[in-house]
Amino acid sequence: MSHGSPEVTVLVPIYNAEQYLSTCLDSLLSQTKESIEIVCINDGSTDNSMEIIEKSARKDPRITVFDKTNSGYGDSLNQGLERANGDYIGIIESDDFANATMFENLFAIATRNGAEIVKSDFFEHANGVSRKADIIPKADANKLIAPTDDFAIFKSQPSIWSAIYARTFLDSREIVFTDSPGAAFQDTVFNLKTLATSDKVWLTDDAYVHYRRDNDGSSIHSNDKVFAVCDEYENFERYMENYPDRMAKIERKLQAVKFETFSWNLSRLSGQAREKFFTYMHQRFVSLQKDGLICYEDFATEDAHLLALLLGGDSRFVQASIEARNAKFATNTP
Repeated sequence: MSHGSPEVTVLVPIYNAEQYLSTCLDSLLSQTKESIEIVCINDGSTDNSMEIIEKSARKDPRITVFDKTNSGYGDSLNQGLERANGDYIGIIESDDFANATMFENLFAIATRNGAEIVKSDFFEHANGVSRKADIIPKADANKLIAPTDDFAIFKSQPSIWSAIYARTFLDSREIVFTDSPGAAFQDTVFNLKTLATSDKVWLTDDAYVHYRRDNDGSSIHSNDKVFAVCDEYENFERYMENYPDRMAKIERKLQAVKFETFSWNLSRLSGQAREKFFTYMHQRFVSLQKDGLICYEDFATEDAHLLALLLGGDSRFVQASIEARNAKFATNTP
């Protein structure tokens, strides 16, 4: 690392985030890690986000401001990656906030253990209350793992913002975000690519990021982009054609992760969009079964029951899946 360059770059993609942005940026300016840069990418916000960014930048020279026309989440992060100078890259969403020791602690773990990725637990935040999510598999916590050999972490929420990534690792694997305008679920494929191609991932069950579950403006509440998550999985599968041995290790087990992700997508849709996605999902998983990629033992007990309904084309799958996802969301919300 050259003298004066930051050890960690934190990317903050921002679009119309004025309600929570000051809290987010204040949490980054309060980081105990001194060798840090904060790259704020304003994606053509039409509210007061830019004014808030500039006000924070006047407080601290560690903030770099990049203002651009709206091009979407993935392109924003890719442009942020191009401007990043840090040895490790972190991402914080503009409606979330981080504990002060986050990047100091994650960087220390990374350098001490030679980790390409350090992924932490996080807090789910709603109604002013934060509760630990407990997403880190206990058997894999606090040690280096190769996710293709220890598959459990693939089943956890992507949470790409509760981690740091070695810049040399991202570059060597040519990992970037899907940058198609209007695309969604780019965090899903980024998470899959990083886990599938790293042999040095450190999981810590300490939590640092407070992930808002009560932001009504979040894209997870949108009824648009019905098949965006399918496009992201296809993107990942094309990418993994470069790593056939790695894909062979996880391809069958990955179908259970895909099933849960697709089921969640179904639960957020309504009307004709929901009906279309159910039809697609049924056809897709029947095809996967014919290809020998569906094994019930890879699915949790509840999901195995839902899978049987789906493969049979039983319309009861839709309501049962929605109820299962809603119950899980209610359980996980503070």
